[in-house]
Amino acid sequence: MKIKTKILVWYGLSFLILIAVYMLITLFTASTFIQRNTTTTIKHETEEIAQELTIEDDGRVYYKDDDEDETFRYLYDNIIYVIYKDDVIFSGEIPGSIQNDLALQAYEVQTYESNQSTWLIYDVPVDQTYTLRAFYSTSESSNIFNQVLLWMLIFSPIFVLVSLSGGYVIIKQAFKPIHTMTKTALEITHEQHYDTRISFKDTKDEVTLLASTINQMLDSIEKAIEREQSFTTNVSHDLRTPLSVLRAQIEYLKSKNNDHALYKDFDDILKQLSVLENLVSQLLEWVRTKHIQVVSFEDMDAVLVLQTLIESFEPQASQKHIQIDYVHALDSLTIQTEVASFVRIFTNLISNAVKYTEPNGHIVLTMKQGKQSLIVEVKDNGIGMSQASIDKAFDPFFRADPSREQQDSLGIGLSITKNLVERLNGTIIIKSQLKHGTTVTVTLPISQ
Repeated sequence: MKIKTKILVWYGLSFLILIAVYMLITLFTASTFIQRNTTTTIKHETEEIAQELTIEDDGRVYYKDDDEDETFRYLYDNIIYVIYKDDVIFSGEIPGSIQNDLALQAYEVQTYESNQSTWLIYDVPVDQTYTLRAFYSTSESSNIFNQVLLWMLIFSPIFVLVSLSGGYVIIKQAFKPIHTMTKTALEITHEQHYDTRISFKDTKDEVTLLASTINQMLDSIEKAIEREQSFTTNVSHDLRTPLSVLRAQIEYLKSKNNDHALYKDFDDILKQLSVLENLVSQLLEWVRTKHIQVVSFEDMDAVLVLQTLIESFEPQASQKHIQIDYVHALDSLTIQTEVASFVRIFTNLISNAVKYTEPNGHIVLTMKQGKQSLIVEVKDNGIGMSQASIDKAFDPFFRADPSREQQDSLGIGLSITKNLVERLNGTIIIKSQLKHGTTVTVTLPISQ
């Protein structure tokens, strides 16, 4: 999961949890508040009215100090009043959903649950004979609270969505420089453009500091690579000249020598000199292939070129009694490629197959056409490689077993091959098993 997604998920969950906690707290406190408020209201209103009430035996009920014509209202502020005389209803009517079986309890708030509502009942003696009973339904307060809760439930997801949208925009802007860094790093890795740098706005934040630090690191890497390239190129060129001079002098001395007993010594020296020249040539080729630019692609018959390459290796293979088979179902296949690089790729692969296949071995080169690609497989039953060696096979100067390797190799053949394959926009894969042979598969586009 991406960091941006993790932040948004955490952000959203945090909001949901906060809203849920807020609603639970609101629900608890509101219920307590409603209960306390309704209880206080019914007690205060009923006690105040009971003090001001005058009740006559003829049934007239009015307020003290008021006009006797002003009759008592039995519904006031949503409170229903009933007057009892000696535990019997004297005046007024109880709500229809309440049964008249609750005993009078002076100054005690009673709760009655009906199918439709919850009622608070409060009794206040007016005098020794009469008692004022109040009925107060909590349904209205509960309905208001439920409406508020419902609106909170409706608007909470909308609020979360709006918050997440805003958070996404902010996070996207914050991570934009990181996407730029990733894109630049991938470009440097695949294209090997070590002079590329990360572009960024100097906003004085942590991301800017990171980008600046990476650019400084890239500067150091580029300088190190330039030093390595310069050293390798210079050393290779500096070695080639004295080796050529040395060869010429040895061949001259050999031609002037009349002692045939020394011929073998001269031949041994020249042989070792050839090894050194080969190593220097490999080193120069490796440097060139790392920086070679494909000038132009041209049409080439891949079937014919591979056939020619195989024929050129048959004398070398016959010395070890190795059979080379060429398997293909096409008479010709024209592809667009850089011919020199193509030839060098399969020259290296066939050469390795011959070199590391035991006498009386077998090499099979298979060519087939994909949808838009050429697929060539070079398979041998030679010494093979371990998985650890496969993982490092394309590393420059890596040799699976230095004690067994020929001394005229620097271990850069596969590295050169991989560089050339990638220059041709292709891929190369190695599959191998120790003592059971190796299969190298190269895939190249037919048209560029």
